[in-house]
Amino acid sequence: MKKVLRFTAMVALMLCTTAVMADEMKENLKATKNAKSLIFELSEVSNNTNIQFMDSDSHVIYSSYASSKKAFRKKFDLSNLEEGLYTFKLDGEIKTITYTIILEKEGVTIIDKSEYTKPVFTQRGNIVLVNLLNSSKDGVSINVYDSSDRLLFTEEVSNSLTVEKAIDFGTAFEGEYTVIVKDVHGSYSKTIKK
Repeated sequence: MKKVLRFTAMVALMLCTTAVMADEMKENLKATKNAKSLIFELSEVSNNTNIQFMDSDSHVIYSSYASSKKAFRKKFDLSNLEEGLYTFKLDGEIKTITYTIILEKEGVTIIDKSEYTKPVFTQRGNIVLVNLLNSSKDGVSINVYDSSDRLLFTEEVSNSLTVEKAIDFGTAFEGEYTVIVKDVHGSYSKTIKK
């Protein structure tokens, strides 16, 4: 019986993750050397994608939310900015993409792109499924707290490419519970009402 329940939970988790991943953003950022500009295109927008352009001191120069399913296109004129390092960041529902850009007298160059996946929380009745693609294989912790901030469950996962957990709240008392997933990129939470 446990094997059937575990198999069913894994299949549901894979299907939920596939559905969410299919809805994630697809971006393109191009630097133009001579014109000192960036051209950004977002062909598929996930819900509430935050777009930011920041200087080396993390001061936000441009910020916008793209929340519709329509394509998003913007040209950034960088000719009036000082030479130096800049960051272009896209923060979507399940993925964050960060570009490091250098602005020099000769033009604009994208020198680095980093991308990481956020955990996916899916609630099916009393069961919360947590799924995370942990490409760095660094340590990940999963904690469950009640409304009084008491730790009810904790699990540490390290050296694993995928982190998958099904948490059953079927026997829990009525109230609010918070599932928190922490990795090297940050802390992510989902509040469950039972």
